Amino acid sequence: MLLSPIVNMWAGYISLFIPYRGRGLESWEQEIARRVGVQAPTRVKLIIVRALPFPNLSWIRQLAIQRGMSRSGPIGLTLGHGIFIREGCYSVRLLSHECRHVYQYELAGSVRKFLDRYIAEVLAYGYQDAPLEIDARAHEIANVLNGGGMDFFGASSRQKIPESQESEDA
Repeated sequence: MLLSPIVNMWAGYISLFIPYRGRGLESWEQEIARRVGVQAPTRVKLIIVRALPFPNLSWIRQLAIQRGMSRSGPIGLTLGHGIFIREGCYSVRLLSHECRHVYQYELAGSVRKFLDRYIAEVLAYGYQDAPLEIDARAHEIANVLNGGGMDFFGASSRQKIPESQESEDA
């Protein structure tokens, strides 16, 4: 399928802007990143945008909607160590979710490898049931508690990411 190469080319282009437009995480945000497994939280850049970047091809957008993504689009997007969050949507919960995707990227070793797996899982299982999304939701932090503790929605931050099951026709 042509989807992965097109998305990877697009992601490579978008990633060029992250070091120049993004801000580094505050120390408390870096702690959130560490808690969800990020190995290099000082490399993470955060960009708040009016609209998230998305490939400008109607068939890709339609496919994303068919696989369970919201018609209004996602509110967060991670490419490597860069996190885009839609204006007005920033929260500890969303930051922790996107930081878990940073951790998944670090494990994969490259944006291309991460996106290849992510796209394959969304196509096979749908957005909500894709193992990388399930893992990210399991590591969402509800809020930062007084005294510096964190209230997790999901599992332990060091839990292994579930492997996607290979389908016979993949």
